[in-house]
Amino acid sequence: MPRDFASALTEDEIARLADAAVDDLARRLADRVFDAGDAGALTRLRILAYLGRAVERRAAGEAAVAAATGANYPQLGEAWWMSRQAARQRWPGLVFAATPDSRPLPEDDPPSTAGVYDVLLVEDDLADGFLIEEGLRTQGRARAVHRVEDGAAAMDYLRAASSTRPDLIVVDLNVPRMSGRELLTALNDDPNVRAIPVVVLTNSTAPADVAMAFDLQANAYVTKPARAEDFLSAIRGIDAFFHDAPASAAT
Repeated sequence: MPRDFASALTEDEIARLADAAVDDLARRLADRVFDAGDAGALTRLRILAYLGRAVERRAAGEAAVAAATGANYPQLGEAWWMSRQAARQRWPGLVFAATPDSRPLPEDDPPSTAGVYDVLLVEDDLADGFLIEEGLRTQGRARAVHRVEDGAAAMDYLRAASSTRPDLIVVDLNVPRMSGRELLTALNDDPNVRAIPVVVLTNSTAPADVAMAFDLQANAYVTKPARAEDFLSAIRGIDAFFHDAPASAAT
């Protein structure tokens, strides 16, 4: 836990309280906006999407206030559990208080770009997507993570002239429209993109899925852990895989 947030509660206790607060707020919002006291999973998911975006807007506002009252990028990153560089990317252009300890980093000390890479993330689960994006940016060296929700959108992105060609594709097998399995086939069949390294990150532990992924030239297969801490460790493993892979596989 960041040192400025000392509490009588443990991190697990705070996490449980936060989960309960989100659950309560989601229920009340569903009742009020959608008149859905017995809302199904899709309605609850829509509510959580609204809440997630609201949290992002509120966090940006609080970061701006903190910067104006003396906080610097390392402190903002620590409060949000991310690196200084990630905080700069998330909240660029903040107006900082004019004190030596709170000024933004000088232009001659930019975030290092050594070993950074761009990721195309194919993931339809909002919570998993957020955790993967955060993990790749803050636990690893990913410069940018572009998330799409299904395989068809991934192929559209890869074929668009305006898109940045990713250095790595991370795909969940169980996405809608064009599944991850179908996407692997499409990637393998397309000479323009088949050289991009692919990591499968999914809930499936079925041997048939593992064999299928490697048959379709996936470079690695990672099963999503249940615990957040283990999830972030898996993300660090993906980052390590990318940087330890032979140069020919990562270009």
